[in-house]
This record gives sequence, C-alpha cells and structure tokens, in this order.
Amino acid sequence: MANNMRKRLAYVWFMKLKRKRDIVQNTWPECAYSSRIPRDKIHKRRLLFVEAILAYLHRPRIRDLWMHPRSLIWFDMVDETFCDELWYANFRVRKQTFSLILEKVERDICRISTPMRIAVSARRRLALTLYFLASTAEYRTIGNLFGVSRSFTCQCVKEVCCAIIKQFPKAITFPKGDELHQVLQGYEERRGNEQQLFPRDLVKEICGVDIPPFLVGDPAYPLLPWLLKGYPRNEASENQRKFNYQLSRARMTVENTFGRWKGRFPRFHKRVDMEVPSLIEVVHASCVLHNICEIRKDDFLPNWEEPNVFEEQIVAFDEIDAPDVERIRSALTEHFS
Repeated sequence: MANNMRKRLAYVWFMKLKRKRDIVQNTWPECAYSSRIPRDKIHKRRLLFVEAILAYLHRPRIRDLWMHPRSLIWFDMVDETFCDELWYANFRVRKQTFSLILEKVERDICRISTPMRIAVSARRRLALTLYFLASTAEYRTIGNLFGVSRSFTCQCVKEVCCAIIKQFPKAITFPKGDELHQVLQGYEERRGNEQQLFPRDLVKEICGVDIPPFLVGDPAYPLLPWLLKGYPRNEASENQRKFNYQLSRARMTVENTFGRWKGRFPRFHKRVDMEVPSLIEVVHASCVLHNICEIRKDDFLPNWEEPNVFEEQIVAFDEIDAPDVERIRSALTEHFS
C-alpha cells in the first residue's frame, strides 16, 4: 500500500515538472521578445536623463533684476515745458531744426520694443546726443537725466552720429565749378590765400612763379608741397613779417569757424573719452550739425564764445626739403611787401 502511494506521488510530481517545462518551452520566444522592449525603453530613458542633466547645467542664468529702474521725468518735463530759448540753450539747436533732423534720422535710430524692455524713442535718442555735444557732463550724468544706462549713452551717441552723417551727406561738401571760382574770388578780394586744394587750372602766376592754392597751417606744421605756413617769428625779416600777417588773415576765417563750432558744442573744450574711430564720427556729425544751424540762421549766442583755456602745445614737425614751396613762399613774400 505504501509503495503504491509513493509511486502515485512520484508520478504526480513528475507530471507537474513536465508541465512546467512544456510551458516554458512553448512561451520562450514571446518572453525573449518582450524582454527586449523594456531594454529599449530603458536606453531611451537614460538618454533623456542625460539630456536633462546637460540642459540643467547649461541653463540660462536667471536675472534677479533685468535692468535698474530709472526715471524718465527730466526729459519728459523738458520736452513738454521748455520754451524755444531754454531748449536752444541746452541742446544748441532750435526746436524747428531739431524736428527737421529728427525727421531725417528717425528711421535709422528707431528701435522696436520687446517683451523684455520698452525701446528708447528716436526723439529721446537724438536729444541725448545733442545734450552730449552741448555739455561736458559725464556719460553717467547724461544717462541719469535721460533714464538710460551709461553704456547705452555711449552707444546711442555713436549710432545717432552715424545716422546724421548718413542722412546729411551734402552738409559738408567741397566747392566745385562756379562755386569754386566764387570762393577763390572771395579770398582774393580779401587779400588772403586760398585754404583748400584746387584743380591745377586755377594756378596763378605771381612774381614769375606759378602759385597753386594751398592749405594754410600755423608754424607747428611742416612746409609741404600742398601746405603753406609762415616764417619763424624770431628769425623773420620785415617782409617776412608782412607775409606772416597776410597768412594769418587768411587763417582767421578758419579759426573763427572752429571757434564758433567749439562754442556751439562745448564737448570739444576738453578731451573726449572715446576711441579714435568713434570720435572721428562724432566730430564729423557735430560739424554737420553746426553747418545745418548756420545754414538755417540759428544764431550764435554771445555767451557761447570759446573761453581762453589752456591748450596743449603741439610739437612742431621736422622740416623737410621742399624747394618748390620755398620759391612760392618767397614769391608771395615779395608780392605782399
């Protein structure tokens, strides 16, 4: 009896194992395929995790403050309440002239507002640049008045000056044709010497020497084929002093023009804190603005006269051998004696 019971239990246990083995064999391909799916998903998840880490490490820095709050009240008050005289005293151009310039350059200096900040208007940009030229205030002071930063003030001045040069190309031109002859005739009537380089057909004969037009320089400059200067004062004879006097008269027009330019824009009474390439554009633009004001008869106020400030002495250049210019200067000396 006991043996039969053992045989039955052994049979049942054997059949159970066999059944399990058959189930495993029949379902193995499906299990193998299903096991590959989680591995692919795990690989993708790992890649996404790595990307998330890299994105976190290279995330943009969150600014606690995008820009410092600044007041716009000063220029808004000036723009609304200043009469033409007060405006002219502070910006050195009449309101009508300001509107004309703004109409020309507005398209070049206008900017579009963004969700991050409101753009500075073209009117404020132009006024800022004019105030920069019309004063000796620092960038920081001007920025505080107009509600902008110091760096923006510097950049704004450069951009507006470039726009002025672009939109007013004829404000500074070289005389040509009949206008050129009129200029020469005007200087000749004043017994001065022409101060520009002109075509060769305008050469005149004086005391047997062909005299072309010249640039006129002070004693600090060298004597060049295209630049005429006076004799040294300590060594000049009576006739040479007369020549120096006539040369000084010819230079007086240019000196007066530069004096009015510097008087209108006090920025150039001292050194300008700017790189040379940018400074050239600022000076060019200021000359354009000065010519516009002169053409439109914007009067030059008496209190704008350039003060007698100390100017750094220019180191004299070494003289070069220019025999033709010496002959020309000698002929002119004889002519004026």
